Amino acid sequence: MDMAVQGAGFFQVTMPDGTTAYTRDGSFKADSQGRMVNSNGYALSPTITIPNWEQGLTISDDGQVSVTMPGQKTPQVLGQIQLAQFINQAGLNSLGGNLFTETAASGAPTVSNPGSDGGRENLKQLFGDV
Repeated sequence: MDMAVQGAGFFQVTMPDGTTAYTRDGSFKADSQGRMVNSNGYALSPTITIPNWEQGLTISDDGQVSVTMPGQKTPQVLGQIQLAQFINQAGLNSLGGNLFTETAASGAPTVSNPGSDGGRENLKQLFGDV
């Protein structure tokens, strides 16, 4: 589930207190509940849950997450990864561990699907299907 953002976008993760943090670290895995989480265990937002019986997971350049289930040939769409962009990235507050929060200096995030009119960034899944 490793991905890279091609462009200026950030992945969104939900912190333990329910707030949103932003990261460019695309190292995601499934937690014990099947949710896509980063290396710190913070869930990708919006939440995408991977069934534990899937046979192949694919993340498209436009952020669509699909799985192939046993006995099926047609992939099932599980969710859509969205990316956040900021007017002034340099104004983000660093939390450490590749996590940032918005500030007045960064401006509010603009959230869009990768490759959409709202964002020029795309996702690149690393290492192919997992």
